[in-house]
Amino acid sequence: MSTPRPASQAGFTLIELMVSLVVAMVILAGLYSNFIMQSRVQASQSSTVEAIEDLRLAAQIMGTQLRMAASICWDATNGLVYQPLGAVVMTGCATIDPSWGAFSFDSSASTGGRLWWRRPNPGASAPSARQEVLRGLDPTNGFQVTTANTDLGALRTITLISRYQNADRQDKDLSISFDVLPRNH
Repeated sequence: MSTPRPASQAGFTLIELMVSLVVAMVILAGLYSNFIMQSRVQASQSSTVEAIEDLRLAAQIMGTQLRMAASICWDATNGLVYQPLGAVVMTGCATIDPSWGAFSFDSSASTGGRLWWRRPNPGASAPSARQEVLRGLDPTNGFQVTTANTDLGALRTITLISRYQNADRQDKDLSISFDVLPRNH
């Protein structure tokens, strides 16, 4: 039989303290790892939601303006040029009136993929200043326009492709597409 310890010597041994310290450190490391992962997931979800909302807003602005247009012209140099209702009749992409509106894509390395909007300015002799509508588009193919001829005229499908980071910090694409047929058709 062991002899009982006096009350002044009651407590934990050094080995018991070391084991409890190691167990506490393992639990804290697990909690910290869980906190970091939750933070990454939350940041990823915020990035995704922000990209979706930005794409929807840009698509809504573009769709509204282009559906109200008398005609639309697409070329890689000027972008998507549209003629507001009541303006001089568009004869083609070669002659673009400065009072017409336009959506253009800037994929330069210094600015990244950005969508710009030059609002229509009827009666103006110079184009209105362009405004940034959306940034964070894929620099190589963030703004695509395809044309299909239908019985009603040239139907244009516009696709905007944005980039966001997932929880693993990998860049992913997110896209939105919509169709536009000018009002005069």
